[in-house]
Amino acid sequence: MRTISTVFCGFLLSVFTLSAQPGQVARANLTTVDVARQFSTEIFILNSIPYLQPLVTVLNSTVNARFMTQVYIPKDSFYVRFSVNAMYGTVQDNQKTYTPGIPQSALDPQGALTMLSRGDTVGAALSIFKGILNRGIAQGQITVPASSPTILGAPPSPSLRIPPGYLNNVVQTDPIFLLLPTNLRTALAGALTSFPTEFPLPDGRNIAAIPFGVPQVEIGGLGGSEVMFRYIPKLRWNDVIGSFGFWGVGFRHSLSQYLFGRNNILDISIAGAYQETSLSNTIGVTNAEFNANGRISNIGLQVGKRISNNFGIMASVAYDNTTIDVLYKTQLPRQMQQQLGLLYWYDDNNNGRYEDDEWRPNPSAGYPGDTKPQEIPVSISTSAMRYTIGSYLKLGHVILSADYNMGQFNLFSAGLAVQF
Repeated sequence: MRTISTVFCGFLLSVFTLSAQPGQVARANLTTVDVARQFSTEIFILNSIPYLQPLVTVLNSTVNARFMTQVYIPKDSFYVRFSVNAMYGTVQDNQKTYTPGIPQSALDPQGALTMLSRGDTVGAALSIFKGILNRGIAQGQITVPASSPTILGAPPSPSLRIPPGYLNNVVQTDPIFLLLPTNLRTALAGALTSFPTEFPLPDGRNIAAIPFGVPQVEIGGLGGSEVMFRYIPKLRWNDVIGSFGFWGVGFRHSLSQYLFGRNNILDISIAGAYQETSLSNTIGVTNAEFNANGRISNIGLQVGKRISNNFGIMASVAYDNTTIDVLYKTQLPRQMQQQLGLLYWYDDNNNGRYEDDEWRPNPSAGYPGDTKPQEIPVSISTSAMRYTIGSYLKLGHVILSADYNMGQFNLFSAGLAVQF
């Protein structure tokens, strides 16, 4: 056991030891950086679904609104309808936060040595770090944040924080490491002080409400059918939403023509639509790039009642399905880059104190910054029922309509249409 532990200690020293430069911070050990980067990636992957799910829910509900100007579709009267539609929904509190998870595993030196024998140095080091982390969480020495913002929530995000000196203390007192010679144990404890002690969770975008607008063209009347087209080019909306664009097509067909003929009893239509969206923005203090492409389908049944020639009420029930593919590209936070020795300290004001804006890359001196941004792909799917009630008012060629959508995300929508 002593032989295995000694080999294991020598391995850890090779991973975590940094080469110091007089007057400056220690330069980064590449394996240590890769371990920190891999752990940060695991944090995001573990939390990606609860972090991004509210965005999928909101996008699903918003883009699938405004499919009803009126339910009635004439059987043999051609028309073209141009409309401008607006949607507005308020993000609920339960869509702004989630309970985060932290990657951890039992401390397993033998397993780490097995990985090392296979040439997986980063995996072995990561295993030891997650084992020490697991021990700290179980003993209450390390506290996992109870709540973190979703992408719709308000920044800043909390961080997983390891108490200063905790890693050293584990190495000095844990029975597994007590088998090592004192001098090696002390050296290992000192080396671990260079490992990051703070791992931030992804930031939210502080989105309190979703305002949205879309132009739309509907062509119908032939055979009791109607086709719909909607499109918005990808544009930069604001700093909160970022750049957003989408297109969609839809189809409605009258069922009431088979049931009631020309009698004005009820208007019943079946409807379906397919839409694609594109959303991109930067998130958090690291300006992480966020790109999401969505595929959204909808099928539903619409029922309306014409109270008069100019006024009617309507309702629908629909099944929505959304799949969003996300590519999240991010760098290590500045504070973590400092701790890892990736940034050079420029004492710009010569006061001898470390200040945040004085940490910058200096590749020629061996401080390159984070040169390997992480690309994390995530795919999320969701489906839900949606219920809508509304009404319309015809004023000549102009049609005013409004409705309220109830589902995973409730919203109000209204439209102004001109029909020829």
